Parts: sequence; C-alpha cells; structure tokens
Amino acid sequence: MRIEMTDRSPISEWKNINNINGSFSKEYITELKNRGSSDLADLIVKKQKDNKSLVFILENLGYLPKNFDGRFLIPLLNHEYSKIRLLAAKNIAKLSSLDNTAILLQTYQKETDTSVKREIVSAIGRMRNPNNKKILINLLQDNDPKIVCQAIRGLLVFESDSEVIENLKPLINHPNEMVRTVIYKEFFAITDSNQNKSPHPASHECLKNVVVNSDVLQALQYVPDESIHLTFTSPPYYNARDYSIYPSYQDYLNFLEKVFRETHRITKEGRFLIVNTSPIIIPRVSRSHSSRRYPIPFDLHPYLVKMGWEFIDDIIWLKPESCVKNRIGGFMQHRKPLAYKPNSVTEYLMVYRKQTEKLLDWNMRSYDEETVNQSRVPDGYETSNVWRIDPAFDKVHPAVFPFELCRRVIQYYSFKGDLVFDPFAGSGTVGTTAKSLSRLFFLTEQEKTYFDYIKEKLGKETLFKEQSPARFYNLKEFQRYISQDKASDFNEKKQISSRNMLAPSDHIKLDKHRKDFFSFELHFDNRENQFTDVFFGTVEELFEFAKSKLTELSGSEQSNLYEVFFKELVSGKLSETYSSDSFNNKDITTKAIEYLYILLIKDRK
Repeated sequence: MRIEMTDRSPISEWKNINNINGSFSKEYITELKNRGSSDLADLIVKKQKDNKSLVFILENLGYLPKNFDGRFLIPLLNHEYSKIRLLAAKNIAKLSSLDNTAILLQTYQKETDTSVKREIVSAIGRMRNPNNKKILINLLQDNDPKIVCQAIRGLLVFESDSEVIENLKPLINHPNEMVRTVIYKEFFAITDSNQNKSPHPASHECLKNVVVNSDVLQALQYVPDESIHLTFTSPPYYNARDYSIYPSYQDYLNFLEKVFRETHRITKEGRFLIVNTSPIIIPRVSRSHSSRRYPIPFDLHPYLVKMGWEFIDDIIWLKPESCVKNRIGGFMQHRKPLAYKPNSVTEYLMVYRKQTEKLLDWNMRSYDEETVNQSRVPDGYETSNVWRIDPAFDKVHPAVFPFELCRRVIQYYSFKGDLVFDPFAGSGTVGTTAKSLSRLFFLTEQEKTYFDYIKEKLGKETLFKEQSPARFYNLKEFQRYISQDKASDFNEKKQISSRNMLAPSDHIKLDKHRKDFFSFELHFDNRENQFTDVFFGTVEELFEFAKSKLTELSGSEQSNLYEVFFKELVSGKLSETYSSDSFNNKDITTKAIEYLYILLIKDRK
C-alpha cells in the first residue's frame, strides 16, 4: 500500500480517523472541546438529525472549561427526542460563563417529560446560585416527589440559611417516604457520638461459637443489644413439620415478627438479615375442598419493614425441577385451562439491612485494611440474583441448607471474624459454613435431636487448639454463662475506672437484663483533681445525684439554667439549645454537671 504524506493538520487527520462510517470516539470529542466551542457547535449542527450521535456527544462532553461558550446547547432544549433535551439541560448546568436559569425555568414550565423536568431542577440546583433559592423553594410544592428531592438537594447547599431551613424542615411530614427520609437525615437524625461503644467488628465473648438448645425467643432475651453482624436463616414453614405447629397462619406470622424484632435489636447498626422462605401449600382436607397456598415471603415482608429492616434485594434460589414435588402431572394429562399448576423450583432469599442513616461505606471503614483484604470475595462470584444451587439432603434433618448457599451468603454479607446468627439452626449448616470461612457463629435450636446433631458436628476436637471452641448450652446453662460473663465485664470496668477512664455508655443505657450490673455515679477526687467512676444500681439514682448538686448552686448565675436542664433531662425532653459550651465553669460542682451533661446527652445521641 502506498502512503502519501499530506500537509493536513493533526485535527483534520483525527477527524478522518474518527469519522469512519460516521462514528467518533470520546477522545475526538475531548479534542474538539479543548480547541473551543466552535468545532463542537459545527459538529452538533451537522448531527442535528442523528439522535444516536447527539446522545454520544452530549454524554461525553464531561467538564466544560470556565469560559466555554455553550450557547449552541440551548436550542437542544427544544429537541424532539427527550433524552437529548435531558442531556442538554445537564450540560447547560456546567456553564459558568452564563446564567441560564431563566432559559431552564422556561423550558421546565413547558416540558411534559418528567425525566427532563427532574434534570432541569437538578441543573438549576447544581448552579449553586443564591439567586435560585426562591425558584427551588417554589419547586418544593411540586407533585412529583423526585422533583421535590432534586429541589431539596439544590437547597441543602444553603442549609445554614434561615429561610431555607424554614421551608425544608416542615417536609418531615411530606406524604412521600423518600422526601421524609432525606429531611430526617439532614435535620432530625440523632448522631451517635458515643466514643465508648464497643468497636463495630467486635463480638461478645459469651456468644462466640455458642449453640443454645432453647426456644429462640427465650434465648434472645439474654443476648445484649447490637451483638450480631449477620443473620441468615430459614424459618420453619407454617405447619409443615411436627415441631412447628401453629393455631393459625396469623399466629405463625406473629411468632416470626417477634423473632425478627429481637433479631433487629441484637443486630449491629447497618448489618444484614437474609431470610430464606417460599410460598407453601397446605394440602386440601378432602376432594371436596381445595388446597391453600400461603405467600410467606410477601406476607412477612411488611412486618420486617415496619420494625426497621430496610429491604435491599431479592435473590432467587433456583433448584433443578427433578428435585421438587410434581404439581404439573395432572395438567399434563388433560391440558384443561384453569388447572395449570407449575412445579415450584424457586425459593426466595430476601435481603434486609438494619435501617441506619449511615452508608455501607461506614460499615466497611470500621474494619482494618488487613481484614477487608482477607475477606474479599474470590473470583467466580454470582453476578445475577438467580442462584442455581442443588438442594442438600440429610439423614437427620428433613430440610437443610446446602453448603454452597450458606457459603455465598456468608461471604457476600460478612467479614472474617464476624458473628453469624441462625435462630432456627436445624442441622447447623450456617455454623459449620461460618467456621470454615473464618467467621464465628451463634445458633439457637429448640429440638434436642437437632441440637445433639449440631453438637456432634461442631463439637469434634481438632488437632490444633481453637481460639473460640464451640460451646453447647441448654437455656439455664446459657443464662448462667451470660450472667458470669457480665459479672466479669463488670469487674473489668471497675479496673478501667481505677485508671480514670470513662465508663462506656452501656452503664447508663440500661435494659431489663443489664440493670443489675451497670450504671454509675461520679466521684471527684480532690487529691488527683479529676473524676473517677463509682458503680452503683440504677440510672434513677444517677439523676438524683445530679439533681442534688443543684442545691450547691443556689443563688448562682447559672442555677436557673441548670434547673431547666435537669427538669428536661429527667423528662427526656432536653432542648437542643443546651450545648457543652454552656457548662464551662470549672469549679468542682459545675464540672460534675458538665461531665454528666456530656456523658448522658452526647452518648444518648
């Protein structure tokens, strides 16, 4: 092939290379943009009727230089194709040389496509122009909650502005749940500033690799709050086994509600619950009656969401048809309409997260880099929400988890060293899988036969000494063991106090199972000129101690402030107007109250 040299510019060559068959690359668009706006304007005019090319250009414009003349984008707001109008609005918002608010607002008022309208509001908000506040405030009244959310987003840039706050806060009562969530997080969420809380990756020693032979609700009453990192379970199906008989379907759902409410209490902030269920058929009583099918995962869902589990995903467990009960047999013989009953080859894994204002990044950052790297999911992970896994069969338990199903759930939703819980342990597959993946387990199982089976599998001695060997208890033994562990923890806290360290907030945030062990008063040591912690019975006594200090303040400048403060403190209605800065007098009595304020209020938040 003969190649001739020409005197054409590099840009001309670039155009020729990238315009073969009318197509061009991102690099080509970037090159045109860097040269100025005229070449891009010419290209857009040339491609005016080529929707595919226009979309590609607009999607790849990227950052626009400060003095970029983007007036050629404005006519595209009237383009017949809605996606081009949307992308035009998105790029117009990047122009800093011109204030295009009036043009965008005019387009918004005549626009019929809701996606374009949302993008226009977003574009106005991204301009960060204080003159646009009134426009965005008016848009808060729109019927489309997504437009309202975009207007809120634009206004949050000016969140210190009193007018903006005055218009945003009432939206906590907006009918749309997404709007309410955004406003709650920005203005009403209580930040947990408790620095003494146990680290997120940590687990209570008394729960590590423990199996309890007990009704789950009885066992859970002794488990401390926020102890579990992951729960994966398959509840007993409604009246499908001898060990799970309920008077009615509603009683069955009420029982599961109690179990998962307690599970919510013991789950750490932002961690996951995965529930494996499927619709179940109750056979007909006789040929004169029909069978009944109960959609368990769908009926259970509203209970879970209402108690504070946020729905994240649904995963379909797909089993080979040869493994399931044949329901289609009769239909195959007569093929009569209305009698079609397909074979049920799927089960659901419903994925929930304990509701929190914090993003998943917060959970991940709670772990050290080594743990995160060691916990990375290896190649071969499932990319879809349909998992093709053969069921498992067992000589002792009629319905067991396949190891592969447990492996995926535990690897995808926990880190190494996390504590994994199964309230209906069955044959203990969650426990054995967790152990094999360097996780810890906590299991409850009420059937003695299955408990003994788990003990046989997990209780075997190994050649190497385990850091947390499996322990097996009945309910009384578990209760005693938990009590001993709390007493041990109590003594440890006393030793910490002797070193003048703050006691954890658990000592004031009591529940009915811990009040005998925790709570404290303050003692000012004049010799050391600092506070130490002295443990005693109840929070009420702590309040009494605090209020008694008021008598020492009688007649002082701040006595009225303190009186209101403690009155509201005891009633649980402490105003946000009190800050630690209000308590900066360093005499002994005031310092005690300042310390109480920081400890009680900051830790409560």
